[in-house]
Amino acid sequence: MSNLKPTLETKRLLLRPPTPDDFLAYHSWGSNPENVRHMAWGPNDEEQTKTYLAQVKPGCDFAIVLKETGAVIGSCGIYPDEAQYMGELGWILHKDYWKQGYGTELGAKLIRYGFEDLKLGRIEAPCAAINYGSYRVMERNGMRREALHRKAFWARIDKEWVDKAEYAILADDYFAKASPLIGNSNDASTTVSEANTARALGSGSLNVFATPMMVALMEEAACGCLEDVLTEGETSVGVKIDVEHIAATAIGSKVSATAVIRHVSGRRIEFDVTAHDGPKVIGKGLHIRQIVDRGRFTS
Repeated sequence: MSNLKPTLETKRLLLRPPTPDDFLAYHSWGSNPENVRHMAWGPNDEEQTKTYLAQVKPGCDFAIVLKETGAVIGSCGIYPDEAQYMGELGWILHKDYWKQGYGTELGAKLIRYGFEDLKLGRIEAPCAAINYGSYRVMERNGMRREALHRKAFWARIDKEWVDKAEYAILADDYFAKASPLIGNSNDASTTVSEANTARALGSGSLNVFATPMMVALMEEAACGCLEDVLTEGETSVGVKIDVEHIAATAIGSKVSATAVIRHVSGRRIEFDVTAHDGPKVIGKGLHIRQIVDRGRFTS
């Protein structure tokens, strides 16, 4: 898949490709019966852990790294089917890092990656129905329990058959969910001077506030709406602006612009933008920005 990303980031975690150097960390949970009690594999011997690390797929398999310390605390992945419509989630955290919200955090990132980058239509994950920690991560991320199969999961550690739950979320559900960002607003302002007039910028012959400067002020306001949303390594870029400049503003006047988030579709953010000279509206329109990975975009 062309949209595979080898590295993902959350507020506290770095999800990167596993390497053979991660053996000790991977074996610390892969060989631990308590850690793999509700997994369909394990406990692993050393050869099984080495075999797994030799066949991981960048962009599908990730080592979970704690940013604060650099410690490898688990592994996770998302695995698209051949049709590239459906993907399955999987993850495991070392038991020393349970109940700290890391599962919910990485689960949200994998779901976002699956729908927004890999363009999947459905993401699903099975789990032992008694595995409360696992299914709560899925429920917190909007996944629904679609089925319960009685005595369908072999719990190897406890040597018994237990119920298996099937969870899933559709792209339609993910994108239709109202974003908490909708309604967020931000302002930016400037004073009209000789330097930002139409005459100075070559966008006209008059010493009044230039249209390109009004557009830039609107974009500045929109950028401010996203400051608390972007994770490390992310930025936003303007992809569309459609505005009317409906009144002139003289040198010495203070101009303010306001951006309000009106719609969110994945990483694409739409804003209503207006510009004012005091109480007078001098410009209004629609602006769209896209959240991107800074390094990938500039390269």
